[in-house]
Amino acid sequence: MKTKLFIIKTSSISGRGVFAFKNLEKDLELGIAFEKISETGNLDIDYLRTNLGAFVNHSKNSNLILKQRGRKLVYITKRRIKKNEELLLDYAGFYWEGKRDFIKKPIKRK
Repeated sequence: MKTKLFIIKTSSISGRGVFAFKNLEKDLELGIAFEKISETGNLDIDYLRTNLGAFVNHSKNSNLILKQRGRKLVYITKRRIKKNEELLLDYAGFYWEGKRDFIKKPIKRK
């Protein structure tokens, strides 16, 4: 049986967020944030955000980091986290930050 580590509830930062259900130790793997689903070379297309990834809010004073585990990016705690503390990630820490591959011109179809 898995131990419940987090819960999703209203956040004072933005909408809903992820909160520690109990005290969490440093270097604990919490779950999958993104999973690689294709190999196009376009990072915006290749990685799919998980349900957990959709609710983790941003903070420069984050308590989570992302680590690659095969084809997945997982959340790891940077430090001990207290029960009911919001789990936060510094979005600027994404390894692809500033390298977005959005299409600059629309493609005309014939």
